[in-house]
Amino acid sequence: MRLDRRTFLQQLSSLLAVAGGSTIASGTAQSVIASPLVRTTSSPKPLPQSIRQTLSSEGQRKLALLVGINHYPHQPKLAGCTTDVQLQADLLIHRFGFDPSDVVMLTDQQASREAIETTFTEHLIQQAQPDDQVVFHFSGYGTQVHVPNHRGEDDWVNALLPQDGDSVEGVSNCVLEQTLLLLVRSLATTQCTVILDTAYSSIGEAWQGAWRSRSNPDLSVVQPSQAELAFAQQLLLNRPRKILNEQLSWSALPTCLITMPGAVEGQWQGFSAGLLTSALVQWLWASSEPTTTNLTLAHLHDRLTPITHHTPQIEPATATPLSYTQTPATVWGGEGYIQSRIDAQTVNLKLTGLTGEVWSNYGLRSQFQVLDAQGQPEAVIELRNKTKLQGKAVLISGTSRLAIGQLIQERVRCLPRNLGLAIALDRNLQRIERVDATSVLASIPAVSNVALTGEQPADYLFAKRTVGTPVTVATTQAFNTPIGYGFFSVGGLAIPKTSGTVDEAVIVAINRIVPTLDTLLAIKWWRLLLNEMSSQLPTTVMVESLAQDEPNPVAVAPGSLDNDIIAYHYSHRCADLSFIPQASSAQSIPLGTRVCYHLINPNDFPLYALVLTIDSQGMTSVFVAQDLHLSQPHLQIMPNSTLTLPMSTADLSPGMMLRSPGLEQTFVFLCRQPWQQATQILEQEPLTEGVRNKMVEIKSPWRFTQAMLEDLHRTSLTWEKLLNIPTEHYVLHNHVWAGFRVVYTVV
Repeated sequence: MRLDRRTFLQQLSSLLAVAGGSTIASGTAQSVIASPLVRTTSSPKPLPQSIRQTLSSEGQRKLALLVGINHYPHQPKLAGCTTDVQLQADLLIHRFGFDPSDVVMLTDQQASREAIETTFTEHLIQQAQPDDQVVFHFSGYGTQVHVPNHRGEDDWVNALLPQDGDSVEGVSNCVLEQTLLLLVRSLATTQCTVILDTAYSSIGEAWQGAWRSRSNPDLSVVQPSQAELAFAQQLLLNRPRKILNEQLSWSALPTCLITMPGAVEGQWQGFSAGLLTSALVQWLWASSEPTTTNLTLAHLHDRLTPITHHTPQIEPATATPLSYTQTPATVWGGEGYIQSRIDAQTVNLKLTGLTGEVWSNYGLRSQFQVLDAQGQPEAVIELRNKTKLQGKAVLISGTSRLAIGQLIQERVRCLPRNLGLAIALDRNLQRIERVDATSVLASIPAVSNVALTGEQPADYLFAKRTVGTPVTVATTQAFNTPIGYGFFSVGGLAIPKTSGTVDEAVIVAINRIVPTLDTLLAIKWWRLLLNEMSSQLPTTVMVESLAQDEPNPVAVAPGSLDNDIIAYHYSHRCADLSFIPQASSAQSIPLGTRVCYHLINPNDFPLYALVLTIDSQGMTSVFVAQDLHLSQPHLQIMPNSTLTLPMSTADLSPGMMLRSPGLEQTFVFLCRQPWQQATQILEQEPLTEGVRNKMVEIKSPWRFTQAMLEDLHRTSLTWEKLLNIPTEHYVLHNHVWAGFRVVYTVV
């Protein structure tokens, strides 16, 4: 039986309506379909022999199809999609135990529409059994196309752009998102995860901030090919009778969908990758237990929200673990694995568990511990060379025979003392503007590198701020009006208090912003000190919201809090996993909410804390107790106890009130020894009352941060005598400090 054209379009239109396909506009464009839709009888093009060999394997419980496309025939080239595929493959094989023969990768010319759909059918649908684990990943351009509905009008719908998907005479050989829905619904298993690191709605520009957009820049109106519609029709016909009338959507399927609307790819030292993929892979590499979807979403939110206005999404975000993380090859996390052996004492490493920002600034002589089959350290290796996400390391202690595939964990982080800011210049600036900006920025001590967007990794972007109407595929040009120079995050978020007037000269604008650059450099270093996933110092940070009539908070024990938890962060390598809250992060908090911080020390020795904030106006503050004296260590947390901030006093209102709308970031750093030099800097500064109770502005953020680094460096060298450490590096031992970040938006 086959469906006539009218019946098929009615069913497909109904499917689009419930599947979340974005209907942007309706029109009367002529359909490209000239004959009834029937399944094509032509044989598919042969797949590569390596793929055919993979498809022939049987009896496997974990299957993956990974698609990454950098090179399109007629579109600007992407740079990070094939890297995404390799990152995912390394994660699945070396962290979660997928057999390499069950991980199929289609890249560039291999990833035609027919190859993607055929491989999905043969490798996933035909092989997967009930309760098997399936992963589908796509990195490449996304687009939107016209699909005629039963009313004779056209709906805009989302689609993935395969390597042969460029439009020809108004037709795109794309993969409709609804086709992907039907493919996923055809699986016998319910344990499926779909990662789509792509963007659909075009803004008419290739760059978003200093990152490249993954939305198809071609704004021409196109329709899907007849072959694609025929394939979708056949999937509809092949549905089991019991689900023939079922309305399909991602939310209705027993599938985990991970996306980020407006997806972009970032650039770091030696490699580019999708922002969503790199953050997800790093989190799953380092996590020490099967991670739930809501914990994963919370982590992605904390990582990405401060740098981009695009929000990662996971459906459904529940306490259910991601299916393929339920049976990891190891129950402990790591920063990577031994990729190959050069000789008995020298190995090549793959370090996909480090964040791109840390890796870009990573110093040689950093150390890793090699884990045995029981997850115990059996050797220490030292990094001697690095390129892309790979490194060469030598054995410096331990007698074990280093083996390919062994997991490694970060032990000592070395960071060059002379790290400055890398500034990208927006491509829309005129040549004379770029010349002037480069000349001025190069003379500023806080800046170490200036380059055109896309040429080198960057920390921030210098551009003209614009206002206008975002471009959709239904329009042909943008209406953006420059209103002044300013600094932006690499993802395009404006840095507070850096924007000027429209008639301001470049040199004047940068000189006006110079004091802010010291603050931005301090914040960069705060990010480099985050080690929640690799710290070997047991500790926990919980943030609680308080009811209006709630009494002053008191010290709490893990498990005593329930619905009021805003954030929950802990040292993953050494945590007590008996209590992990169901909700770990709130993306938005009402204005006027009072919050308190619980810093938990489960050790038999004291810890010392610094609590730093960046508010929505870009001001940096530090939490200061009632009295600040070197004779009384700053924010001491006694052994096996909890320090609650603000401290309870008779004249102090409960909690700290959130008074300013916008993005708030709190950094919590805990150390085995007092922050002597940092405290001394605070004593020397004329501290003024901040915007929140007991938070005071840091007048010299970079000077204060340098003192913090010296404290951590000194404590690390006290903890262990490290040999041959270069004097031009800060040496930071993961046993002596833990760094956490809490991110939320006050609305």
